[in-house]
Amino acid sequence: MYKCEICGQNSQPRTPAYKVTIETRAVLYPERPKANSCWKLRGDRRKFVHPDDPGGTGEECAREVTVCARCAANLAGSAGFARLGRLNGHTKRKPRG
Repeated sequence: MYKCEICGQNSQPRTPAYKVTIETRAVLYPERPKANSCWKLRGDRRKFVHPDDPGGTGEECAREVTVCARCAANLAGSAGFARLGRLNGHTKRKPRG
């Protein structure tokens, strides 16, 4: 059970929760020398190397809310709320027995 952060209603047990991203922010990731480590294969030889991480730009979630299915459908239809994800990747549970 959870409380929808948009409409404020409590959910029924075993009702799926949805996460909706409300705000995002631009972020700059710095270059990291020798950040990764892996094996590089060349023919029948292999070598352990430490390649550099080039860094770059991207977006991070600044604020997200837990919402019910009805509010998630309403927000997904409006512009600006295109990112919608299930809180957990589970589907409906199969009955036991």
